Amino acid sequence: MDIFGTIASVIDLATMIKGYIDDVKGGKEHRNRLRDGLTVLQSLLPLLESRLQPALEGTAAVSPKKIEELQTIFVIYRDILGEIEKKLTKTEKKGRKLLWPFDKGDIIEKIEKLEKLASWVHIAINIGIGEMIEQIHKDVYSVKGTMDTFTSQLADIISSQQELHGGMNKANQDIAYVKSSLDYHEREALANSLSSLDFGKVLADNLDAHTEGTGAGLIASPEMEGWMKGKLSLLWCRGSPGVGKTISLVIKALMEQNPVTPVLFIYCNHTSQLATRNYLGAVLKQLLIYPFVTEGTTKAIKAIHSRPQIPDQKELQIILTKELSQHSNVFLVLDAFDEIFNETVRHDLVKLCGELISGGQTHVMITSRPHISSIKAEAILEIVADSVDIRAFINSEIVKIPILDRKPWEFKNKIIEEVQQKSSGMQLHMFTINQKAKRGRPSDVTAALQGLHNNFDETYQDVLERIQQEDSESSDIFHCIISWILLSYRSLKIEELQSALQLMERKYELDSSDFLDQEYIIGLCQGLVIIGNESGIVSLIHETAYDFLKQYIGKSPFLSQGNLAAACLSFFDIIISDEEDLAQFSFTIYAQKGWWWHTSHTKEEEIINQCHQLLHSKKLDIIVHQLADQDYYWREFRECPIPIPLYVCARLGLNNVMKAILKQEESQDYAQYISSLDTEDINGRTTFSYAAEKCTEEVVELLVSTGKIDPDIKDNDGRTPFSYAAQLGQIAVVEFLFKSGKIDPERKDNHEWKD
Repeated sequence: MDIFGTIASVIDLATMIKGYIDDVKGGKEHRNRLRDGLTVLQSLLPLLESRLQPALEGTAAVSPKKIEELQTIFVIYRDILGEIEKKLTKTEKKGRKLLWPFDKGDIIEKIEKLEKLASWVHIAINIGIGEMIEQIHKDVYSVKGTMDTFTSQLADIISSQQELHGGMNKANQDIAYVKSSLDYHEREALANSLSSLDFGKVLADNLDAHTEGTGAGLIASPEMEGWMKGKLSLLWCRGSPGVGKTISLVIKALMEQNPVTPVLFIYCNHTSQLATRNYLGAVLKQLLIYPFVTEGTTKAIKAIHSRPQIPDQKELQIILTKELSQHSNVFLVLDAFDEIFNETVRHDLVKLCGELISGGQTHVMITSRPHISSIKAEAILEIVADSVDIRAFINSEIVKIPILDRKPWEFKNKIIEEVQQKSSGMQLHMFTINQKAKRGRPSDVTAALQGLHNNFDETYQDVLERIQQEDSESSDIFHCIISWILLSYRSLKIEELQSALQLMERKYELDSSDFLDQEYIIGLCQGLVIIGNESGIVSLIHETAYDFLKQYIGKSPFLSQGNLAAACLSFFDIIISDEEDLAQFSFTIYAQKGWWWHTSHTKEEEIINQCHQLLHSKKLDIIVHQLADQDYYWREFRECPIPIPLYVCARLGLNNVMKAILKQEESQDYAQYISSLDTEDINGRTTFSYAAEKCTEEVVELLVSTGKIDPDIKDNDGRTPFSYAAQLGQIAVVEFLFKSGKIDPERKDNHEWKD
């Protein structure tokens, strides 16, 4: 078999394996990674074939020996794919699904080898065409390994084509990058240090929930088609809530059409109000996880990771902008942009998009409800519910209910027509019909259809009334679930919610083997709650459900922020008293911010005192040292020479706790805390500097009244407390400092910027 036959075999095997993967159960992470790698190979190998044919002919032909070496490489990879295919075809079955047959070490090794092949093919394609040499991608990804043989082959190809001589240095730079690049584990660790957000899993969940056959009209629209072809720089898709799943289909299509082009995406969510820095970190994380980042960016992120300080927004933006400027084409999607409530964050992201677009390489799409006014788009696409898509969705839901799916088509069509007429809350309607259909009587379903409402609020009210008829224990659990979903500072994963529910119930015990079952949680909530298959994120069924249920928060039997703070604080009590390792608990990641975030949003005296006690105890030192390697905040706390209580309160904006500490002048620790107010941390900042940025005017006044601080002290960047207060819009604090006469508002920082 010649080299073309071998490459064809590799393509065929890749196609077969992708077909098998879709039928396999288990190993999601590695399945998805393997599928992505095979998709890239399917796209690149035909291009390689088209480049190889001219290289075999004419006076500049590559020597037979080099072709044999290249043939050997592809035989090796054909055999690797053959091993994967053989294991998949012989795997055991569980029900209708095949079981994932690979252990972690075995499949990761094979995937990394396939990713190395993709990077080699990528280089071969680009340096084989003279007119494309200046556009060789700098973002070639590979795992560590020797490339001496392949490098010599590339040199042979290049030397045989005189017009490519000027591009030799460029090609060598790319090859050197492949040699020194990160392996998968290093890349993953570095990416996770940038952000805990995983928009890739949100994408996977949306695609799982997408109804096959819907959304085709959106992709085929002239505006969307033009943007996907790179003809539009900024497209604004305006529509009602629920557009996300369709937009995810667009992202998937972009990835398939552009396998070597960065396709980046941000899913905004009103339950997770993030700073601009968090979004920038999440986008850089995507560039690291997918094979698109250059060596310069890798080094910059490594440098950030190696130091204890938190990377600021400006630093991350410079890295991101520089990286994207080195690509010939980039797509960036901001979904549900209107769900960012902070105007400063919105402004920052719109400004960033404008800067990226001005470079000519980046194409941005923003989706939101129509009321946003800050978007100046090149084109606007109105997204509306399509009647064909609605029918397809309802039919797909009927198919999931065996009792209904066995009914005659006339009966099923009646359901489709009735639900379609009352399309508000379709998923809840189908849940109600499913519950009624369990007895198998058509009359029950007909009665349910007649009782459907034509607006969201009435539908949600119906659900609440049904739940109130449940026993008191079930009703209490329901209200706990909804409260955690509505009040959490970010979206919860199912294991985190299960932990929280157990903490609310038992307070002094956490046993994962005795969690409430997730199917019970879904059933109890009567269709209001869904769980992402890939991400495990728990959410309400529709954005309008959040708006409806928020009116009940704070009213019994729903919970308060104080209740959630108490659960997080009791978690640390349990773990530390039992001398457990925090890293082993799924609730740790949430609790490490949740304890102070929920405390900062309550005035309940009991919670303030509980938090006060934590800050004065040795427990906090244990928490800080255990979590320092997982989060920048905790790392800076560990390195801090300042006594913890007041410093932590200032950093985290714990106003009420800080006031409680400052008013305890009789405390034996009071003098130590006050004397350290001007002590600097590793950023050169003091407790007062952070208080001016994060705390209220009352707290700032209390600190100034101690007479132990310099209100105009500069940090390592030459910035003053007044500067930070002004930047964060702390108007009352700015006015107080200005009127105090103790600061110079004309002082400049190290970059010559005035306060």
